[in-house]
Amino acid sequence: MDSDIQNLIGNEWMRVQIQNHPQLPAFRASLWPHALEMLDIILVQDLTAAQIYYCQSVPDEEWEEVQFLRIIGGGNPDPRKMPDLTSVTLCDILFHLREFSKTEK
Repeated sequence: MDSDIQNLIGNEWMRVQIQNHPQLPAFRASLWPHALEMLDIILVQDLTAAQIYYCQSVPDEEWEEVQFLRIIGGGNPDPRKMPDLTSVTLCDILFHLREFSKTEK
């Protein structure tokens, strides 16, 4: 299977898992404003170079606190790399959402 198709399927599957996670509302409420904005974007579409540059300009405190902002901000803006960057970011968000749910019980 073509890697672009695999990324598309994998990314959509991770989006469904994130959107259906019972702790998503609490996780969203815990996020900083820029991280929340990026979460909303990545749950709808793949990342773009504009989001990379946006994440590079978030306040230092938020940059240090939210790992997926650093993942995005450190990404390669080549459009051919966006599906991979999206995939890595969604994996990180899903991981932190699952870890968050363990601490919230």
